[in-house]
Order: sequence, then C-alpha cells, then structure tokens
Amino acid sequence: MTTAATEALAAARASGRKLPEFFIVGQPKSGTTALYEMLRSHPGIYMPELKETRDHIDAVDRDIVRLLARRTQLARRAADAKMKLGAPVLDAGREAEVMRARRDWAAEVKLDPDAVADVFLDIIKMARRAQRG
Repeated sequence: MTTAATEALAAARASGRKLPEFFIVGQPKSGTTALYEMLRSHPGIYMPELKETRDHIDAVDRDIVRLLARRTQLARRAADAKMKLGAPVLDAGREAEVMRARRDWAAEVKLDPDAVADVFLDIIKMARRAQRG
C-alpha cells in the first residue's frame, strides 16, 4: 500500500467512518445487484447505497442514449419517406399530436407533464436536425 493510501486509511479510521472489509465487483447482468440486495439486509454489513444508485442511473442514461440513437435513425427514415411524398420536414400537426401524447404518458406514470414536454421538445429538435441532414 502506498504512503498516501496508508495515510488516507488512518484518517478514515480516526474519523470513525465505516470502512469496507471487501468489495464486490461485477458487470451489468452478472448478479451483483441481487448479491447487493441480499447483503444489504444483514445488520453487520454496510452497503454504499449512493454508489449503487448512481450505477443504476448511469445504466438507465446509457439506455436513453441508445434509444435516442434509434429514434434518430427512425427520424431519418421518416425524412426519406417525406421526401418521396414531397412533404415538408416540419409537420406541426404531428408534432402537436406527439406532445399531447407524451404529456398524457407522463401524467399516467406520475411525472411532471411540463418537464417531460420540455425533454420531448429537445428530442423533436434533434429529430428535425437529423431529417434535414
């Protein structure tokens, strides 16, 4: 152990903070979350809940980015179809319909419809840029 690590460990012990005796390291879908949940219920085991929660948030954010990439592909596909039809990229009626539906979906799951609408306004802007190439 390095001098800096030894000093940090000594300082942590002196402060009375709980220190880990072992670490669980894993990858997504490797069972670490189930193990975490089982160990967390034991009174003698301290689990870093914030770290676990942040790891889950990061995984959800990665999924959101992948879904945005997929949505962008579909927007480009829609642009191709619009071009073949001679239709303009901007379809105000469709955008209004999308916004109403997203607000309704948000309310169904107890999210703020205005906040979700703000997110979808940005998603629609991204789709327009993709459609214009």
